[in-house]
Amino acid sequence: MKAFVEHANITVTNLERTIHFLQTAMPDFQIRHQGKNTKRWCHLGTEDSYIALQESEPEHVQTCQRKAYNDLGLNHVGFVVDNINEVSQRLIAAGFRNDDEVMDETYRKRCYVFDQDGIEWEFVEYVVSEPNLKNSYKEVDMTAKIAIVYFSHGGNTKQIAVKVAEGVEQCDVQPTLFEIVGDDIQAGRYSKTEVFHELSQYDAIIFGSPTYMGSAAAQFKAFMDASSDSYCKGLWRDKIAAGFTSGGSINGEQQQTLLSFFVLANQHGMLWAGLDTSVHVDALGLNRTGSSIGLVSSHNENGKLHPNDLETATILVYALPC
Repeated sequence: MKAFVEHANITVTNLERTIHFLQTAMPDFQIRHQGKNTKRWCHLGTEDSYIALQESEPEHVQTCQRKAYNDLGLNHVGFVVDNINEVSQRLIAAGFRNDDEVMDETYRKRCYVFDQDGIEWEFVEYVVSEPNLKNSYKEVDMTAKIAIVYFSHGGNTKQIAVKVAEGVEQCDVQPTLFEIVGDDIQAGRYSKTEVFHELSQYDAIIFGSPTYMGSAAAQFKAFMDASSDSYCKGLWRDKIAAGFTSGGSINGEQQQTLLSFFVLANQHGMLWAGLDTSVHVDALGLNRTGSSIGLVSSHNENGKLHPNDLETATILVYALPC
């Protein structure tokens, strides 16, 4: 059995008022037991957990000089509820102080309310069921997280991926490169399922693959197919997506590869970010191919990528959150 928090013991000035506060917020909280030893007390909660309330004797009540979140001691107690808006409305109607509006975050909603003793209580409503999302702290870390997932056979697509990462770093964001290699494909299926768990924690995913015979390389296509589990759970919904590809000629149907990335992103409910500049309007003459949907690169007869393509890769991030 895993250890869990069963109860917290809190001293209050008046049992009835604190019980009224907690039952206003959570009507399913019932008195499990109550009594009096040297002081009145009660256990209020559910069959699984509870708050132990102890009433202080009037002559011992002192004004608390403790500064929350600075001095030692308890800052607040948090409860998971089904509908936080209803909880907040009931407490405000009952006259309790709510210093903040309900905070609507990606995977949860929360608010903080003070009772008559100045004790702070937190109420949380989770809008997802997956534990990894419920435990996501992306709102705490305001820095965007950008993943670059790519396959490279001869090294050119990897060069582009590295340049894209350099552009991300120029925005003071640390990118993460996920390279797909041949050994990742088992029986035609991309096998590193843990990568999809990691990608669910990112704000943006940039896809990259060489174009072979008018489409993404089979190794990258295996990754696309294996993303179906993330699709079923909605793990990439509302993330930003972008893409890049490389080929052996300036027009070898590379945009078909980018279009397959675009379709994949839409299936996942992602928001696609293209290139908003081209050689015709860019002051530096970047994006020489004029591809708006994403970066198209190609190499010369010596197998070297065009310098303009490499430089263009560094600005692919500009349409992403950073």
